[in-house]
Amino acid sequence: MITIYDIAEECGVSPATVSRVINMSPVVSSATRNKVMLAIEKLGYSIPEKPANAGRIILYISNVSDPNINNAGYAAISDAGYQMLFFYCGESKNTGNDLLQFLDSGIAGSIAAVVLLNAGLYVNSEIESRLSRYPVLQLMTRNTDLRRSVSAIIDYHHAYYKATEHLLDLGCENICIFSSSHASEDTSGIDAGSYANGYRSALFERGKIPETDKIIECDFTTDGCYEAALAYLRSHTQRPDAFICPVDSMAVGCIRAVHDLGLSCPEDIKVMSMMSDYYSSFTIPSISTLHIPYEAMFRDGIRSVVQMLSDTSINSQVLLFDYTLDYKESTEGRKR
Repeated sequence: MITIYDIAEECGVSPATVSRVINMSPVVSSATRNKVMLAIEKLGYSIPEKPANAGRIILYISNVSDPNINNAGYAAISDAGYQMLFFYCGESKNTGNDLLQFLDSGIAGSIAAVVLLNAGLYVNSEIESRLSRYPVLQLMTRNTDLRRSVSAIIDYHHAYYKATEHLLDLGCENICIFSSSHASEDTSGIDAGSYANGYRSALFERGKIPETDKIIECDFTTDGCYEAALAYLRSHTQRPDAFICPVDSMAVGCIRAVHDLGLSCPEDIKVMSMMSDYYSSFTIPSISTLHIPYEAMFRDGIRSVVQMLSDTSINSQVLLFDYTLDYKESTEGRKR
């Protein structure tokens, strides 16, 4: 079956642009609109009729600023025949209260379902009670208290195991990872124990005993990782030869801390990220990172949530996706 992803590939635009054309958005240029419509005709794509609930909304709550990721969410929601309402969490301390007030506002009655991306930290018991009104798609997190939910995840235990194993193969002996300063989860809502255990498992298999002080707590921000890396490097005489950061934006802060102390990445300290965004290819050095299949996660997750809307007997589901570790200059060095 032809989808908007096929149309996007055919004419060299994003799936979000195809959705905008189909939904007659005024922000698309006439040249792009004509190119997309020609591809639709060529591939025989059937533009879906708007369902009776087309005027309803899927609320997309995210703390990710990467436009490529958010466009994938927009495309999947539009392709399902729904409008998207975007709530950006960011790093504000008032985000939880703002989200609660939003969910209590008049717009709540128009919401058909909710998507959560990397917003686990903001979902407290009060917000959970509001979200329980809707089917919820959770990307990169699994909150079991949300009864009618679809969790689209990767195996982070295995990913951290493979990343640590690779650093060990490169000769690293003193590997540190950053963990959340919150007790049980980071801003992505991922169980902190899951990735720490993957890291520990790789060390144990090489006969190394994981040391508690090599799991460094910090805020999950660029500044937070910068300050934590700086403090750790200044306070430890045995310098680490590798850092594993949860996300690219934190890896940027970590690399800056290495640089500010007169050290070099990756010659002195290698840096690995475990969640890619658009930072990774544009830094010097480019960041070794984990690629997550967001388009597939949004597409399959939204389909499952829409099924929940039509069949109230469906409860929680877990969708497990593959990942790719992309080793770049921050661990491998620059190619000459």
